[in-house]
Amino acid sequence: MKSQYAILDLPAVLRRLLSAVLLIAALDLAAVARPQDQDLWTARPRPAGCTGIINVEALELDVSASMKLLLPELKNQVNRYIDSAPACTLMLIGTFGETADIKADEFLTDTASRERLKDAAQRLRAAQQHTNLDEVAKAIEWLQFRLQSAYGIDGYVLAVKVLSDQISAPSGDKPKFSLQKYLERHLAGGRLQVMEVEVAPTGTALIPAPIGGPGEVSVKVPIDQLLGVLAQKLSPTIASVAPTPEAKPPVSEPTAGKETSSQISVKSILVGCGLLAVLAAVGLFWLAVRGKPAASVDRDIPPAPQPEVPVALIVQEVELPEDGAVGSRETVLRERVRVPVLPNVAIKFGTDANSSNYVVTPGDGVSKDEIFRLTPARGLVLYLRASKGTACAGKPVPQEGLRLSARDPILITHGRRQWRITPSFTSRSQNAGEALFAPKEPEPERSTA
Repeated sequence: MKSQYAILDLPAVLRRLLSAVLLIAALDLAAVARPQDQDLWTARPRPAGCTGIINVEALELDVSASMKLLLPELKNQVNRYIDSAPACTLMLIGTFGETADIKADEFLTDTASRERLKDAAQRLRAAQQHTNLDEVAKAIEWLQFRLQSAYGIDGYVLAVKVLSDQISAPSGDKPKFSLQKYLERHLAGGRLQVMEVEVAPTGTALIPAPIGGPGEVSVKVPIDQLLGVLAQKLSPTIASVAPTPEAKPPVSEPTAGKETSSQISVKSILVGCGLLAVLAAVGLFWLAVRGKPAASVDRDIPPAPQPEVPVALIVQEVELPEDGAVGSRETVLRERVRVPVLPNVAIKFGTDANSSNYVVTPGDGVSKDEIFRLTPARGLVLYLRASKGTACAGKPVPQEGLRLSARDPILITHGRRQWRITPSFTSRSQNAGEALFAPKEPEPERSTA
């Protein structure tokens, strides 16, 4: 009988503590009994071999019924991109239609991780009857919330690439939703970039869609050219985008990393509570004696923001020799002319000094009208439009123009006249980019004495 009432002899505080521990154990057992498939996505721990800021790429694939013909080739292009993605990238395969889901995620650290991600992509089917583009917006906000919770506000950069035919077919009473307009209102630049890719059947011309707000790039691309568009590196700026209240996890969500055992020892819980109490006391004592700990000097320093457009174009203009002329050489007409650049403002090349930003040197065979123009846009893109007879990198410029990368030198030819253009991202008069086309001077001979 003594053991039956022994708990009554304990102090009141200890009895209450033991009751609380037993209640927590009961709640934990109930949580363990929940099905695991109800868990929402949680970011993986960083692998031991991956250091620095985590590069996160989320591929959001449209799996609505309208994508049935395009999805097989879309999966092939995505699998090729997975093979070429940089090591230590955290890549996610997501889908959207009636709902948005994350099907798989992997840190690309070895061949096995890439194969698992490719297998997940191959299993996708275009079977959902509606396309709710607002689900993509919710998924982006949710991703940011989870990534900031796992890696900190400065520990990652996120690039979301939405692959769809851009046919909005909302379900139920949902109105039509424009993802581009939503991003223009709510995307404030930051450690997030969104690329909207409208995939089209093979043979469709690559047409850049209107550029949205900061951090957003849109393009329409034939499905067989998708790999080249996916491989373009987006460049988020440093400021962070705080997740909206809609992105907060529901209260009923199971917590990540919970115990999976169906039996929890009361003794283990008591030991854990005791250790936590000791650690808390030591921490409070340390803060009281030494003050707040200094910030670690080994923190990863975020990279400097990369400009979204060049600040200038460095132009060299030459006259090519006549065909078949023996011993003739090209003539340099103008050397390293710096032309200032503004976003979305066309730079015109022509002989008219009143309407041209770069005045072309007059000569035989040189058109008196505008020869070509380059328009810089966000996302390190230059759009080229040119008159008839103009070639870029040896190929005729089509009537609808070309979309060029601002990272690479540009070679434009009209008749015997040629312009060698290098985008510059610094305000200095001489840098490595300006010297790409410059003739190399011989190195001085070293004395052997």
